[in-house]
Amino acid sequence: MKNTSSDGLLDKRGAAEGEDFPPLAELASFYDRPGFLVRRANQIAVSSFMEDLGEFGLTPTQMSSLAVISESPRIDQITLARRIGVDRTTISMVVNGLVEHGFINREQSRQDARKKEIDLTRAGRACTMLARDTALKNSNTLLSVFSPQETDRLTYFLRRIIDDVPAKAPEWVRPDGSTRFTPETGFEKDFPEHARLYNAFGFLMRRTHQTLESLFIGTTKSLGRRWNRSASQGGLRWMARPRRRL
Repeated sequence: MKNTSSDGLLDKRGAAEGEDFPPLAELASFYDRPGFLVRRANQIAVSSFMEDLGEFGLTPTQMSSLAVISESPRIDQITLARRIGVDRTTISMVVNGLVEHGFINREQSRQDARKKEIDLTRAGRACTMLARDTALKNSNTLLSVFSPQETDRLTYFLRRIIDDVPAKAPEWVRPDGSTRFTPETGFEKDFPEHARLYNAFGFLMRRTHQTLESLFIGTTKSLGRRWNRSASQGGLRWMARPRRRL
């Protein structure tokens, strides 16, 4: 198969005559990589969420935010970002969207003028209660392909990746101050909404994807500017690279 394409992408890269795409065996090894599998599973989880909760107009990250705010009235925006494990830019967009929906109020803190405090509106409380049950059903549907034992094993391994892979993902700090999954009995009693969120399959997949994406970016930084890209971009570059026939 020649290295040509309808948009001339490979021609622009200067592929030589007689070079081919990676053989199928190498593509199979690419599709077996943890990063690809986790990214694909996260895509499926997000798509399923959007299908089931589309009527509420919420993204998974917005739903996570509402769950946290419902249990932490007048939480500040930076703390909210840490509770759900996203960066400041992302939380700003999430909060702006929730304000536009009329689900939260955002006011300047009386104690610290540099902070903005957030609370649910009446519409936000109603939406959170209605969407919570649908989100739980969605999570159960995603996990229905596994046996209870397989679900436990999957949860265990996802938590291990989140806790133990040395990656610089956006900071995640639970309301008890911990940054790892600890024995959950006391936590579930003290913070039931947070516990429900952190045990949800969608949250585990998102956080695992963040961890592996951050690991990829951190690992490839040493390769220079040509590899200063996301894992998705890196995978596309790998598959599109020309290969010379032997």
